[in-house]
Amino acid sequence: MNFELQAEYEYRQIYAWHIVPTGTHRSLCGSPLAPAADLPPIADLALTPRTCRTCEILHAGPTRARP
Repeated sequence: MNFELQAEYEYRQIYAWHIVPTGTHRSLCGSPLAPAADLPPIADLALTPRTCRTCEILHAGPTRARP
């Protein structure tokens, strides 16, 4: 599955960036987002400030505990 970033707006300013499956408008954390929101590529994730932490954790997937 491919993903992209999508902006969440508050009073015409970007409040946070969420991770969404390509072609949808509902983030991994469950937030519905505006269809006309900015959509930078997922490759920009490490450079993007104010990314939703829940989306980041869900996108990373389960991790194994190291012994």
